[in-house]
Amino acid sequence: MMARATTVRVNISDIVQARFDSQGPHFVSPLGIEMRRVMVVGHVVRSIQSKKEREYASIILDDGTDTVQVKAWDSDLKKLNLVRNVEEGVLVLVIGKIKQSGQQDIYIEPEIIRRLTDPNYITLHILERLRGLIVLSDVPSRGRSLSDIESVESLTTGDAPIVLSATKTSTKTRTSEPISPSVSSNVSEGSNKTRESQVFEFIRQQAARKGDGRGVDGKDIIEFFVAKGFTKTEVNLYIIDLLDAQKIREVSVSKYLPCDL
Repeated sequence: MMARATTVRVNISDIVQARFDSQGPHFVSPLGIEMRRVMVVGHVVRSIQSKKEREYASIILDDGTDTVQVKAWDSDLKKLNLVRNVEEGVLVLVIGKIKQSGQQDIYIEPEIIRRLTDPNYITLHILERLRGLIVLSDVPSRGRSLSDIESVESLTTGDAPIVLSATKTSTKTRTSEPISPSVSSNVSEGSNKTRESQVFEFIRQQAARKGDGRGVDGKDIIEFFVAKGFTKTEVNLYIIDLLDAQKIREVSVSKYLPCDL
């Protein structure tokens, strides 16, 4: 079985300006990064659907650096439904493979499309892309973490300065289901990989305790781990990584269950 391609966070301009390398095959960004499977964040500026010869749907994403189409056909109804259910004007996260038809038309074949409600996520995506470039370029980044990145006050990409204002997660008590003490005692600090596993184990144990199949609320996940010293950004990224690895699934908006339940 072929190994799953690594997901690379990119700007849309990285895709549009990429060159195709037939020895792979893969696309290479202007910065020399290999891209097969990518993650982009952008606003949906147009939605297109057609039923002429075969059913087809497309959305056009704009992230401020360029625009790209996300396309699907009726040969894969799951992907087709992903695309045609997206409304114009919303902010979305898309994970998928880069494809090319003809010599010029580069597009994304989607695997995951998720609507985002927090406009600050696009800033997070830009920062994570920059961190990914450092890692992929083998530039030493000893001691750096997501919390370090969140503390950055400003940076410049191209000609546009991006001013960051750190948003702290509120830890006020909300009206929600209590978290089992046994779950709390089984979750402890550790490495980043262990921390992702902790998020997964929390979701698994909470889902088993509830037993109603409705999923674990994302707000409860974030609130629990923020209280243990995680940042909201970390928890959101771990949830996305778990979804991406198909360890958990979203049963309704921000409600998660392990894929084997």
